[in-house]
Amino acid sequence: MPSLLENDVAIEPEQATFYYATANAVPGSLRPFPPGLRILAGTPTRTGPDGPSRYKWSCRGAGNSSTADFAICPAGHELELLLRFPDCWNGRDLDSADHKAHMAYGDGGECPASHPVAVPRLEFKLRYPTSGGPGIRLATGSGVHASHTGSGYSAHGDVLNAWLPGTLEARIERCLWREVKCGEDGLPAN
Repeated sequence: MPSLLENDVAIEPEQATFYYATANAVPGSLRPFPPGLRILAGTPTRTGPDGPSRYKWSCRGAGNSSTADFAICPAGHELELLLRFPDCWNGRDLDSADHKAHMAYGDGGECPASHPVAVPRLEFKLRYPTSGGPGIRLATGSGVHASHTGSGYSAHGDVLNAWLPGTLEARIERCLWREVKCGEDGLPAN
């Protein structure tokens, strides 16, 4: 993830939550990531709202605040970023030249024919101890929010799968196949 800067000073996330979920219409078809799979979400060079965004900026606890560029939060609300990764794999390549072509986003609960293997949908949710506003920008992209140049559009992240295959497979079977919310230990939450 790129650093969030406020007046050119890096702001560490106050909280980071990582979700594994499924949007697949047939959860039992979900397969674990193969060892070494690389996944990229977002575009570090993006400067505007062109095309679908797979992330959103919002204000924790403030309704209807989601946007593709930075949100300016009311006092007492913190800036959040939710980044969603592709959930369909081509079944062959662990990476590609652009770090994206081997992966795709599912649509309507199905993977495209070019990327038929459904994998967990990974989401990063980062909460920052700031309400946003002038001087906020990412270390990638250009400009600052005050000039509305789309500095929040370059939100992105990358993942390299290093799960032990049996561990991830067990969590998928116990939680995602059954559409049950599980805790950090991989066991169903009560």
